[in-house]
Amino acid sequence: MYDAIVVGAGIIGLSTAYHIKKKNPNQKVLVIEKESAPGFGATGKCAGCFQGFFTSSTSTKLAGSSIRFYWTLQSRFGYNLKMRWLGFLWLLNEEQFKQVKGALSNMRGAEGEYELIDANKLAKQLKVRIKVSTAQDAAIIGLQDIYVGLLAKYAGTLDVDALLKFYEREFIKLGGEVKYDCKVDSIVIEPRNPLNINGEPLYWQEKEVTGVKVGAKTLRAKKTIIAAGGWMQQLLDEIGVDALIRPLKKSIFVIKANNEELKKVLHAKGFNNEGYMPFTIIPHPEVYIKPEVDEESFWIGHGLTFGMPFKIEEEYLPDMKLYERGIYPILTSYFPQFKDARPINAWSSIYEVTTVDRQPIIFEENNLIAVGGGSGYGLMKADAIGRIAAAVYYEEEWAQLFGNVKFKCADLSIKCRKVEPELFTL
Repeated sequence: MYDAIVVGAGIIGLSTAYHIKKKNPNQKVLVIEKESAPGFGATGKCAGCFQGFFTSSTSTKLAGSSIRFYWTLQSRFGYNLKMRWLGFLWLLNEEQFKQVKGALSNMRGAEGEYELIDANKLAKQLKVRIKVSTAQDAAIIGLQDIYVGLLAKYAGTLDVDALLKFYEREFIKLGGEVKYDCKVDSIVIEPRNPLNINGEPLYWQEKEVTGVKVGAKTLRAKKTIIAAGGWMQQLLDEIGVDALIRPLKKSIFVIKANNEELKKVLHAKGFNNEGYMPFTIIPHPEVYIKPEVDEESFWIGHGLTFGMPFKIEEEYLPDMKLYERGIYPILTSYFPQFKDARPINAWSSIYEVTTVDRQPIIFEENNLIAVGGGSGYGLMKADAIGRIAAAVYYEEEWAQLFGNVKFKCADLSIKCRKVEPELFTL
């Protein structure tokens, strides 16, 4: 019998398990993962970026405290997470800028540091084409001219694998146990007060979650934590619990900076101390460009749009038609340097989205704790999510985030939810 079983060894599952053990090393905690190593699901296939620049206090607290924790690990304690403060650059059209202009005056602290960059300066520094509305296919695609650049300073990239290994290693050091190649088939429900009647639990009996089924074996725990990302709702559907989290598919395509024009874009100066372009988001329809410094390449990804199905696939394979017909015409309209560039690599993964507001969800019901819904921001909020999930596990009203930031646990629940809407989503 375990005190806690955590299902899922992605960044949120490992952060949760680590913080449960850190608060009380005497707790017997098991992490189980269907893959052969941590982060082999969505975490290891994400873009590996972070930003603390948000308009909602909910996101600012979650991301800001997590990023400060990661930076402290690297700068003070010597964990090389390869954090690079490259910044996030939104290339905004005029309508987009009008929508966010009012919120910018309320940005505070290090997380809120930003710079507005004139479109002509962007054209010179980043080599981006700012006038695209007159292009042949502009009206068909919905392209608009770049009006201004919004550069968020408290943002950049990090090594996802290094962060995963930190949580896994420290969790095991505290006495935690991890089982890989261990697929959960179902969540076990039993009567709270068993009567040894055939067919229990019966409809009228009070029920609780007592563990998980792995093949023919039942693993039991006082509390079961489901942190299975996009696969979470598939498990919860079988017991009638709705976490408001659904799976989508996202893809990343890798373009090598293999000519002088692309190298000029990658090594764009004046945006950060690293001497590289920032993580850059093209106006609607959204396409992002991540400079992959060590590989001298670009990771090209996309946002979400109406018509993308909620479903789980047997194998997540990249769709080259998405790049060729969807991303490529947008990318090359603003950055003609990518003309005729072909991906040298590509991958897809499941992407968990909280359908109600794209903020994390953490709640407990009958000894089951559901934790997830990163909605593309799981990595940059993971430490805070883990601390809040651990506080829920210990039945605490408030969680203490890194940097002495207090967060009310119920604010991320479903029944007592209280989060602020966010303008900056991708």
